[in-house]
Amino acid sequence: AEPNNKNFFDAYVVIMKRQNKFSQLEVIAENYYNKNKNAETANLMAELYWRSGKLDKANDLWDESINYDKSSKDLYTLISNTQIDLRLFDKAISTLLLGRENLDDSFIFSDQLIKLYISTNNYKSGFKEILNSLNNNMDLATAQGRIYALMSNQESIDFLNNGLKDLANQNKQALAYQELYAWFLRTTERLDEALDIYVRLDELK
Repeated sequence: AEPNNKNFFDAYVVIMKRQNKFSQLEVIAENYYNKNKNAETANLMAELYWRSGKLDKANDLWDESINYDKSSKDLYTLISNTQIDLRLFDKAISTLLLGRENLDDSFIFSDQLIKLYISTNNYKSGFKEILNSLNNNMDLATAQGRIYALMSNQESIDFLNNGLKDLANQNKQALAYQELYAWFLRTTERLDEALDIYVRLDELK
């Protein structure tokens, strides 16, 4: 019997995925999808098509899935999580950025994007997003931890140093930026430069 009941079908999907029976699941899911077209089933079919190498079909269905409800935050999260499971990190980033644009919210999905930028060693976009988040929540400790995670090689460290230096010099009255750059200099053992920033901080306080 084919699982036409939603609860039965959802359970069936979980079991088949656990057993890595994706080609068998694709046949049943395709039939279910044709009778029950919505954002969730389109996303599932996109995943199954991607796994079986039908990449164009998969991309079309991810687009279709979003078109069901462009204003749903949960939908962008669902699709990006599916893409992350498939290790399609750049696709997941694009999905979340599209969601941000469609929802007209420049801070939404910030945490997810930062994790993806760290995973892909995209330190330029990561740094920009960390500052975006810091400006929104002023959580200095979290910003430090995330910047530390981007410090994977000399190239990224140099880029971060230049970015933080410019930020501190252009915003000399902003305590958070001064503290962030002082922490970075201390972490990268540029202690004389760090001392200069701490002197500046004392004057501000």
